[in-house]
Amino acid sequence: MKHILTLSLLFLFVTGCSTVPDTDDNQPSDYETALKLVHSGQYDAALEMLQKIYEKDESINQRVQAEMGMIFANYKKGDYEQVEMLSVNVLNTYPTHPDLSYVLFLRAMSLQIQGEKEITKLFEQHIPSGEYPEKLRGSYGVYVKLIKRYPETIYATEAHKRLPPIRDNLAYYELHVARYYLVQGNNEEVIKRARYVKEYYESRLVRKKALNLMKKAYTAMDDKTQLKRVEEALLTVEAERHR
Repeated sequence: MKHILTLSLLFLFVTGCSTVPDTDDNQPSDYETALKLVHSGQYDAALEMLQKIYEKDESINQRVQAEMGMIFANYKKGDYEQVEMLSVNVLNTYPTHPDLSYVLFLRAMSLQIQGEKEITKLFEQHIPSGEYPEKLRGSYGVYVKLIKRYPETIYATEAHKRLPPIRDNLAYYELHVARYYLVQGNNEEVIKRARYVKEYYESRLVRKKALNLMKKAYTAMDDKTQLKRVEEALLTVEAERHR
């Protein structure tokens, strides 16, 4: 379900940003030192150093760089609320910055991690609470935005890989709730949720499961006309398997 990039690759992404300052000697810059602290798991020390860089530097590029470093450090620390706050601030404050694809990517990954935990808890509920996996849906939206704005970046390539499993998880949640309503005898709600999955999700397996739920609901309602249509749709979906 997860396709999280390795720390080393993310570290290379950050240090490769165009805003990394050049140094006049062979000594690493404070920014590079802070990133090495992140790499070694010393997140608080890195964040403290990055905050000092942000506060003392008058260069916009280097201030943005420090903020990006803080986003990365908080992501590795697991402080996803800070990732969200800092990334939104960078995106809103510097809308034309050349490295925003990186910021969007970290924001999306942060939301995805939270969303996967969120949806796992929702799947465990025998009686749906009425909640929705908003963070997972939010991560999907950010990945899509990244792909549209920066289609040629390595981050867009990775984002493309993440969309199908997120879509499937969201669809399976709808089906999870629909099954509960089927047991309760609320066939109208079953049909509404299953039809939504059938129409808006691409996976053949997901659509087949949705149609089977609709079949059970229409059978219980003794609606022979709709039942026949669903059975025909099931045959069409099954035929896709052999194409």
